[in-house]
Amino acid sequence: MKPTQQKKIDQAPRLIKDRRFLFRAGKKMDELGLVREVRNRLIVFLAALTAIINDRRRRVSVLTTGSSGGGKSRVIETPLKLFPQEWVIRRASFTTEALAYNQESMDGKIFYVTEYDGGGSSKYNLRILQSEGELAREFTVGRKTDVTQRLGTPVVLTATTKEKILQDDATRFVTIAIDETAEQNVAVFKSELGMKADSGEPPEEVWQEATQLMKDGYEPFVFPSWFEYVAEQLPSDMVRTRRDWKRFLGLIEAIAICNPDSRRDGKITFADYAIAFRLLESAFAATTYAINENELWVQRAVERLRKESGQAVTISQVREYLEWNQSMTYKFVKAAAEHKLITYEPGTKEKNVKRLLPGAKTTSRFLPSPRRLIQDVKELGPSLEYVDPITGEVKTLVRGRGAAA
Repeated sequence: MKPTQQKKIDQAPRLIKDRRFLFRAGKKMDELGLVREVRNRLIVFLAALTAIINDRRRRVSVLTTGSSGGGKSRVIETPLKLFPQEWVIRRASFTTEALAYNQESMDGKIFYVTEYDGGGSSKYNLRILQSEGELAREFTVGRKTDVTQRLGTPVVLTATTKEKILQDDATRFVTIAIDETAEQNVAVFKSELGMKADSGEPPEEVWQEATQLMKDGYEPFVFPSWFEYVAEQLPSDMVRTRRDWKRFLGLIEAIAICNPDSRRDGKITFADYAIAFRLLESAFAATTYAINENELWVQRAVERLRKESGQAVTISQVREYLEWNQSMTYKFVKAAAEHKLITYEPGTKEKNVKRLLPGAKTTSRFLPSPRRLIQDVKELGPSLEYVDPITGEVKTLVRGRGAAA
């Protein structure tokens, strides 16, 4: 290794000790050409990092959804540049029995399938690997039989344009939706002009060395007793919450790996939870309730606007609040109404203007908020300080006062 390259690599130990590590990872992805999509990029990064977790049930696969040409592949490919490339297996497609007959272990691997339908009829085998960590196939050779076996539970990262996904497939992923707003489109247009500022972050090989150091130094974390309170607040009427809860625990472990704290004593901290809520809550809510994340934003917009005005809400108000274009707003208002997240005000209105009200589903949350935890769980102490992974700002949460920067 050249001395200059070694000097760069030596930056990695300092990098993983920075409490702004996640924010800096997001900044590096800006430099690598990923436009906005800040929450999604960090979810993919954290999911990939769960490949190092001992408990295979907590390794997290991600399915990215959105229109063709919307940038789904870039949301996956850019975070992967920050990992050692020997961790990553890339496939555009594979035949029915290909997964079974390859002897390479999938343990600790990130399996990137460009398009989920590229797996075709072999998706059943992929589901077995994700769930069981072992795929065995018995086959005949002449008059004898033999068994081939593939071991390991990979983190699977993939994408689809389909709006409806088979239940057996969907329950094995956390689902995220790409940003398809007009504002995102303009940002992408501008990015094509090539006028990117240097992020000031280390080169890719330093990040790859950093994630390797995280793997080398990994030890499982202990979950404190107050996590029982969190567990009690989950959507307990839905069986699939069992899988989603395991995935959340894996992702919060990944957050703890990225959030150095000399006082943690091997435990997940409240600061880890606050970061997890900031990044993951809406994605998990959408995944658990089998809806598009954009439907959640519609529901929450209607709830907020209704609370502020005391009146039913127009679609135009929702569009302005969310800063969406008209077609996107109508698309997800309709979907949110079909899933009873919102409802149309009864009766006929002037000019047939349909106004909206909160729906029959009064909640579509997955996690209790940090604000609720600090109010209800006294052992957490009177205040909390953490680094916002999206803005890089230090946030403070004080019991009885809410959050302030």
